[in-house]
Amino acid sequence: VFNCACEGEETRYDVAEEILKLKNLQDKINLHRVSSSYFQHEYFAMRPQSEILVNLRLKFLNIYISRNWRM
Repeated sequence: VFNCACEGEETRYDVAEEILKLKNLQDKINLHRVSSSYFQHEYFAMRPQSEILVNLRLKFLNIYISRNWRM
C-alpha cells in the first residue's frame, strides 16, 4: 500500500476554495485569506513553513504517476 501525495503546491486556502467550488458553494460561503497568526491564540500549535509532501522513493524507482491535486 502506497500513501501518495499529489503533484502541485497549494495552501489550505486553495484547498478550501476548491472544495467550495466543487460543491458549488462559492456564492453562499465567503472565504477569507488569513495568515497563520490569525489563529495563534485559539490554535497555537507550531506550523511548518511548508507541508508539501514529496514521493522521493517513487521518483527514485521511476514509478511516480501522481496527478495534480486539482484533477
